[in-house]
Amino acid sequence: MRRVLVGALAAILAVVVLADPAAADPPKPTNFRSTVLEVEPALPAGVEVRIVGGDAFLELRVPRGTTAMVPDYGEEADTGARPYLRFDADGTVSRNDRSLAAAANESRYGSSTEPADEDAEPSWTVVATDGTYAWHDHRVHWMSPRTPKTDERGRVDLGGPDGTWEVGLVVDGMATTVRGALELVDAPSPVPWWGLAILTTVAGLALAGVGLRRADGDERWDVGSPGPLVVATTLAMATAAWVSWTVWRSAPPGAGATLIAATIAVVGVAAGALAAFGPRPSRLVAAALAAASALGWSLTRLGVLSHAVLPGTLPPWLDRSATVVALGLGAALAAALAWRPTRFRSSRPA
Repeated sequence: MRRVLVGALAAILAVVVLADPAAADPPKPTNFRSTVLEVEPALPAGVEVRIVGGDAFLELRVPRGTTAMVPDYGEEADTGARPYLRFDADGTVSRNDRSLAAAANESRYGSSTEPADEDAEPSWTVVATDGTYAWHDHRVHWMSPRTPKTDERGRVDLGGPDGTWEVGLVVDGMATTVRGALELVDAPSPVPWWGLAILTTVAGLALAGVGLRRADGDERWDVGSPGPLVVATTLAMATAAWVSWTVWRSAPPGAGATLIAATIAVVGVAAGALAAFGPRPSRLVAAALAAASALGWSLTRLGVLSHAVLPGTLPPWLDRSATVVALGLGAALAAALAWRPTRFRSSRPA
């Protein structure tokens, strides 16, 4: 059974690593928060600009009937500027692949080696058809993995007035300046969350004890009840699936977000249900897969415990709670299986 547990966990972690596209760069947990402070002059009704993923993406939403243009890096907000993005009145969004920004914005830190020809005629690629597009604008975030210096407000100096950042837009032929600030937020302590994970593991082992009974002088795990720990783990994975789905839905299209985490959680739900209610010969392996799914899902999300700004729209405490509960119950179920794998049986007569 120990080999089954280790093998299942290794397989799940391999899926997470190998199935993640190399070019994917979705919003991740961070301690940076970029905020739009003002837009001057004001944008027309329906046009919205916002930060997504803490400081990862700048998103522009343009309704049908309105046009907009995002100038290339180094260009002023003017109708004659070299374009980076073009928003047409029918909702089509196109990117100039020969712009400096197209080459630099492929990743958060601008690590693309693709050359850019700023004097070439634009080469357009359609990137959206609904008037909404988000991109790694390097003017709104810190361009280094190293922690920057901040002022007394926690603000990072990005070169604009009072340390602000500025991005120019042209909307319906009118030049507009979006101004914002980048803040370095204090990271939360992960210690309380690790404490909750340990308490959850202890509680899970206690639930495993509830499923044990004496029968003919032998201890057997009464999963035919069904086992309380199996049920708790299944419910935790159902919550995990919902959390992962919510995070995925909140990511901008084209940001590289995947449903891998949600899929792992759904596998955990199915395995837990099979372990609780399925045929007796399949319950051991199903329980091991449920434990591995809970551990795999939570271990790949440990960053939420030590970062202040999390991707998605859920309250941070809820995201962190779901992670540590899945971790604790998964660890408890794995420990219980490794402790008495041969006695994980149904109490029902054969």
